[in-house]
Amino acid sequence: MVNTRKHQRFTLEGLDICARTLFNAEAEIINISATGASIRIARRLNIDGVYALKFSYRDNCFTVKGRVVWEKLTGSKESQEGEVIPIYTAGLEFQGELPDKLKQIGTFIEEKVTEIRERRLGGIRIRVTGDDSAVLSHLETCRVMDISLGGMSMESVHEVPTGTGFRLQFTIKENEPPLFCSGRVAFCRNGPAPANPEKYTVGVEFIEMSEGDREKLKRFVDSLSIYQ
Repeated sequence: MVNTRKHQRFTLEGLDICARTLFNAEAEIINISATGASIRIARRLNIDGVYALKFSYRDNCFTVKGRVVWEKLTGSKESQEGEVIPIYTAGLEFQGELPDKLKQIGTFIEEKVTEIRERRLGGIRIRVTGDDSAVLSHLETCRVMDISLGGMSMESVHEVPTGTGFRLQFTIKENEPPLFCSGRVAFCRNGPAPANPEKYTVGVEFIEMSEGDREKLKRFVDSLSIYQ
């Protein structure tokens, strides 16, 4: 196989380098209550994983944390490139002490009610219509497996669709400020190693980085080339 990479990759075995990433994904709110919500999303979520759900209504923005209590594959769609993308439906249980936000969500529900679906101990769960778009986010610390001037591969517990854009930071030397950049998922495949088949290897292409951080990265990569 011909190596088409512009920059040489260097493995980081034995070096404890991690990247903190914030992945965002568009979601659709199916129904919502004061204790949880059902959403539709074009990516797989982890059961018991905690995510931040952000949505807006009438110029007000709400953000709540939710734990995934169930998930199922419910359909698919075709991308512009002709790729079949699976669609999942998931149930979130809101987490934490959120009295003020729960009141705001109650107002959101009251104004967007179209159908009372069912009564639950936690309140009335409502189907919503109209502009039900939302953003689901999760912050994760990932072990960096290899790195180059153009990108890195890291180990994640989440499956991330190719093309996903996100922000990340990583520290290459102790007691030094982290490097910041924006990235794009170039590939995502199951199992970084036979010992970790439940995890994913996520290939990241660096999109934007400050000149100062890029120079720090270059010095670090040059130091790796001496030993590999």
